[in-house]
Amino acid sequence: MFRILQMIVLAILRTFSSTAKSIFDFLDYSLRATGKALDAAISIPLRLFGGGGGPIPAPPIKDLKAVLPTVEAITKARELAKGEGKAAEVIHRQSPAQQAQVFASMLEDDRMSADLSLLSDVQVDWLNGLSEGQLRAVADATERRVSAALEGEPNALVAIRSVGETEPETVLGVKIAAFRAAKLTQDRPLAFAIH
Repeated sequence: MFRILQMIVLAILRTFSSTAKSIFDFLDYSLRATGKALDAAISIPLRLFGGGGGPIPAPPIKDLKAVLPTVEAITKARELAKGEGKAAEVIHRQSPAQQAQVFASMLEDDRMSADLSLLSDVQVDWLNGLSEGQLRAVADATERRVSAALEGEPNALVAIRSVGETEPETVLGVKIAAFRAAKLTQDRPLAFAIH
């Protein structure tokens, strides 16, 4: 019996809560609609007789000197703008050798974001193939030497092969190649086909 009474009371409470919510929603809607109607009613005469119905102008500033920037702040801003312009010019006038040296002097994690737009794919591969010690040598070398290495000039940098430079022929390497060539001709003689 108690359970049935409890369910009846809950049903009545739900009905009252939904009714109260409906009444609240109706009042909210009515107040908003009334506010919009009043705004429209007030703005029509203002538009007709001047005023325009725009926002209220800002109040005048009492201490204008305190709000305006100082001469020092303006001078610093101008110097900063000049410095940014000079930095952009330096980056624009940068040579491939300078880009390679900047890349070589960067930390290993930061190298992926380096600008190598002036270098060819072969030159980028050459830079990426250098060890940390070789990269330090590139960073410390003169721009002329790095430029020569990027152009493929042999022996431009000490102990670092230039771009496209082949490994030097050693006496032992030449002897091994000659031995293999002689061994090849003894085992399998060359045959020529006549067509």
